[in-house]
Amino acid sequence: MPAQATLSWSPPPEDWLKINCDVRVGSESMCVVALAKDCWGTVVWTATDLLDFADALIGEATTCLLALKTANLLKQHFVMIKSDSEIIINFLNGSSADWRIDSYVNQCIKLSKLFMGCYFSFISRLCHFAAYNVAN
Repeated sequence: MPAQATLSWSPPPEDWLKINCDVRVGSESMCVVALAKDCWGTVVWTATDLLDFADALIGEATTCLLALKTANLLKQHFVMIKSDSEIIINFLNGSSADWRIDSYVNQCIKLSKLFMGCYFSFISRLCHFAAYNVAN
């Protein structure tokens, strides 16, 4: 089933974190960003990484993996992973993954099972400006 776009920001339920993921791809490197907000819209944490290669699809997958690794490290129990990459969200929700990102998707799915609640959804770039601005 294709991902459904979120058109405006809405807070997660209490005890959940909404984690927006984004990537900024340069000519030879990229910056991946995960930005977690609580039910009041407060930024709880951010995680960033600079990678020494440039591939948008791998970057989007890496960002979701960064979000899950960070949330697990910080002992979060309920997470919503949001990305403006419909392709990645569809892969994380069970579509067959592109061979280039298969290992990233499998790691994300494996990590997602460590949470009491975890789901992946597509968010329109129009509502994704916080993580986008950090990545840029």
